[in-house]
Amino acid sequence: MKLVKMLGLAMVAAAVAMAFVGATSASASTLCEKNEATCKTPIANGTEITSSLGAGKTAVLKGALGVEVICTASAVKGEVTENPGGGGGQVLGSITSVEWTNCTLGGNACTVTAIQTPYVAHGNAGTEGNGTMYVGPGASGLQPGATFGGNCGVLAGCTFKANETQPGHEGSNWAKLTVTGSETEPKLAASQVALKSSFFCGGNSGRWNADYILSSPKSAFLV
Repeated sequence: MKLVKMLGLAMVAAAVAMAFVGATSASASTLCEKNEATCKTPIANGTEITSSLGAGKTAVLKGALGVEVICTASAVKGEVTENPGGGGGQVLGSITSVEWTNCTLGGNACTVTAIQTPYVAHGNAGTEGNGTMYVGPGASGLQPGATFGGNCGVLAGCTFKANETQPGHEGSNWAKLTVTGSETEPKLAASQVALKSSFFCGGNSGRWNADYILSSPKSAFLV
């Protein structure tokens, strides 16, 4: 009986430990107007997130055999849905659209369309008001991704989906972007973001690169 009781207590202790790990796996973060250790100016829930490519920048989507689709215009839009304001939670957002326009492959027009929006966004604070934003499956439970139109040569009809992991979350369903805080030009960067597709479209070799500047909110830091 003592052995059974001890095993039962051990199982309860393990369950409590697992629950604690799960509860603390998300990074505490606040989206703040100022770079403050304790945020006194949290950005309000419902605030629009609008970003576009910096001047002279391009968004590049790489597929099979190193084939690159180059877009001279791209935008990421959404809103802040939950900003704890220093309460110990994690800032959350919704990415309602991702656009790639004026795209070419080998000099020829190529249409790229985001699929399965909206996506959820999780903000993880780093240092100096910077951090990371993980973009993943929204209410549909389906991965963020993009599909290439019939005018995209060897990539015609191919679909690429996010293929990175977020600590504390299951599955390789996320896209990791870098956030750089600023009072005038907050930045959001997709740097070698891993994408996956079918074998004939490049398998796991897909990549997304782009440097975005936020126009809303105009001043933002992850703290």
